Amino acid sequence: MNVNLNEKGITADVAQLIEKELASQGTLPELRKDAFENFQRLGLPENKTEEYKDTPIARLLQKNFTFQSPARPGKGKAEEFFIAGMEANVIVFINGFFSKQHSRIISPETQISIRSLAEATAEKNPVVLKHLGKHADFKTDALTAWNTAAWTDGVFLHIQKSQVIETPIVLYYIHEADSEVRSVSRNLIVAESNSKFTFVEKYDSKGKANHFSNIVSEVVIGENAEANFYSIQNDAGNSYQFNLTQFYQLNHSRVNTFT
Repeated sequence: MNVNLNEKGITADVAQLIEKELASQGTLPELRKDAFENFQRLGLPENKTEEYKDTPIARLLQKNFTFQSPARPGKGKAEEFFIAGMEANVIVFINGFFSKQHSRIISPETQISIRSLAEATAEKNPVVLKHLGKHADFKTDALTAWNTAAWTDGVFLHIQKSQVIETPIVLYYIHEADSEVRSVSRNLIVAESNSKFTFVEKYDSKGKANHFSNIVSEVVIGENAEANFYSIQNDAGNSYQFNLTQFYQLNHSRVNTFT
């Protein structure tokens, strides 16, 4: 399906939005352009699309969002959403933007590197360049293509070889919806061979306006490594979310997932 940018409808609105955001994104231009072209070709899924059967995504987005205003950072408190009494490496994103003031890293850098994905990409981190966009298929899924073209930030997590990370890593996604909010976030997690870690992602929101998040995580688990992956979806009823976690496992690796 080819999408004319002048065509009415939510797919055209999103395509126009992505095109505007591409102009302000200086990293990975070829990958982003390729993903955008695939979004244009695919269009948002229809009711009869097998992977989204009977889920009226385009209709829901068109009914509840304008997609006119740019994404904006939040300014509120994050601590009210933290898991009480849990000692953890804490990473906070508010409205899709990394909040350094609310985040804290306990584990030593010799064991684990936790960075903003936007910063790691701008610095041309070789691990990021090797894996980002290589595992989540943006050629057949429009929402993944949207994410690959238009993500603004996310977390890059790199666990070093043979390191057992005793302290959990908790990623808090918080949306402040005083007015319409949207966010497009990308995460890359790479665990080297014989490593072990626990990762928790928790979603919360406040405010009465509708908010939409498009989140894609690529998780690479090395040989004989182990990942325990928890997802806590605690958003309010005015939240709309597309979330893809794509695991790529090497020989003898283990992944335990809980939602």
